[in-house]
This record gives sequence, C-alpha cells and structure tokens, in this order.
Amino acid sequence: MKVYILIIFIAFGCVFSERRNDVVLNGKNEMLKFIKYHDFELAMESDSGIEQVLKDFNLLSILLLDSTKSEVLFKYDSELKTNFHYALAASELTESTVGFRTECETLEGVLKSKRSLNMIFDCIYGEYARASSEYRIINPVYINGNVAVVEIANMNVFSQFFIKLDNGIVHINLLESTIEN
Repeated sequence: MKVYILIIFIAFGCVFSERRNDVVLNGKNEMLKFIKYHDFELAMESDSGIEQVLKDFNLLSILLLDSTKSEVLFKYDSELKTNFHYALAASELTESTVGFRTECETLEGVLKSKRSLNMIFDCIYGEYARASSEYRIINPVYINGNVAVVEIANMNVFSQFFIKLDNGIVHINLLESTIEN
C-alpha cells in the first residue's frame, strides 16, 4: 500500500512540475518555450554548420543576450551590425525604462509567473488597457541568465522587449514594434 501511494505522489509531482511552464493568459494555457544562450553556443560548436545556426536562431536576440560572437555573426548578415547597435542602444536603462519589484529570483521564474506577467503587461500597456485586450508572449523567449528578449503580441501589434532582472527589479525596454494589417 505504501509503495502505491509513493508512486502516485511521484506521478503527480512530475505532472505538476511539467505544468509550471504553463501560463494562463486571458483564460488560455500557453506553454512558454525558452531558447537559452547556451543552446546557441552548443549549436555554434556542433558540426551542423553556420547555415543551420542562421536558420534556427534569431541572431539579433542572441547578440542582445551576449555579444561575444558578434564579429563572427556580422560576417553572415550585412544588416545585423546596424540593427544590433540600434537595439543595444534601446536596451540600455533610460528614462523610458519601466519596471517593478519582484520576489522571483530568476527572470525565467518571472516569465513563468502569471502575476509577474500581468505586472509586465501593466507596466507596458497600463492596467486598464490589459483588462480590455489580449496580450500574449510569442514563442520562443530568448534568455541568458537574468536577461531576455521577449516578443509580445496584442491583436495586430507585435512588440519586442529587452527584459532584465537586477537585484529584484524587473527592467523593461521597448526594442521595436510592428503593426500588421
């Protein structure tokens, strides 16, 4: 009998630990997918070649997480260097940076928390705007430690943000927005 109870607890524990990545936004469960910078490093070291890396990763997002491979990547995309410098300037802390204090210890934890995601949406769009619109994070989320590049969609507006967790404060900077018809 004790063995069966232990197996049931283990089974439920596995199910619930898998569901921790589920985020409920406007009544929908959405599984966030994270691409970690380490995944990019492994791909760069693999035998699959640079063409596969160029196809599998958003290089601008990767460079915003860590620019140590910038000179190598600039050789393969002529516009990447210019776009990177504009995005890097936009990611710096300025008067237009918004944010909030959190108890989460990691940025991945912030992005997996419904409460924290609602705080992010409130900081960006305002508390009342979020109540009347559907916002969602577009997968994947590029992340390296406590720095991430996140794309958020609202109807036909797609915005990319640079988000950083530093000493319990989430800093959010708009990188770019696109309106699609």
